[in-house]
Amino acid sequence: MPILYTRAREKANRTRGFFQFFLEYGFKNKQPPEPVGAPVDFYRHIDFTQIVEMFFGVVEETIKTELVPELDYLVRWEQARSSMRDVVDMPDKKATQFILFVQQNHGRFPKSRRSFFQELTDEEIEALTKIVKENILLPPTQM
Repeated sequence: MPILYTRAREKANRTRGFFQFFLEYGFKNKQPPEPVGAPVDFYRHIDFTQIVEMFFGVVEETIKTELVPELDYLVRWEQARSSMRDVVDMPDKKATQFILFVQQNHGRFPKSRRSFFQELTDEEIEALTKIVKENILLPPTQM
């Protein structure tokens, strides 16, 4: 990202610098040199067209590579949560903990966390683990 921005900025500055060859500078009262007889747009404003085009390209790439997979993950999370509600009703905080425990343990419910879910039977834990594994951990199927 910084490399793309730097390239666009340098290209814009080269374009602006190109017009400086056509300007004449004069000195007045030991002040900084001022362009003489030149259109103001040549030296006062930089053309940000390339920078804006580069920015929109980066935004588009981010949407494709970051946003779409994140939205897919959120949809799969909601599907898992909905399926978990069919098995057993539990508070959202506990359900989120359950999903995170299974994710962190690569698809298996850790025995060390069994004390957090004493109200669940072993069959319910197996069913919930299977739901999390199928909906969240396995790669999504192509539609």
